[in-house]
Amino acid sequence: QDLRGIEAQARQRIQQAVAEGQKVAAEIKVQAHAEAQQRLARAEDEIAREREKAKELLKQHIISLAVRTAEKILRQNLDEKAQRKLASEFIDQVGAPQ
Repeated sequence: QDLRGIEAQARQRIQQAVAEGQKVAAEIKVQAHAEAQQRLARAEDEIAREREKAKELLKQHIISLAVRTAEKILRQNLDEKAQRKLASEFIDQVGAPQ
């Protein structure tokens, strides 16, 4: 009977250890999920900031090209054909990857 009592206690301890292990595993999973969500949020914020920087850089580039084209037009006495050519060149420059 003592042996059965010892076996019962051993089974109970094993069950407690398994339950504790499952509890720890669940806590680790929840923590890992929270950390992943935080990293994802930070990455999304960084992407948004970089996108805005790129938009501003593109805007400044387009402004610069427009000003340079306007300066060329103003410095030259151009007929309509020459003005169209300069405008076309400007559009090509804006569309060209840098």
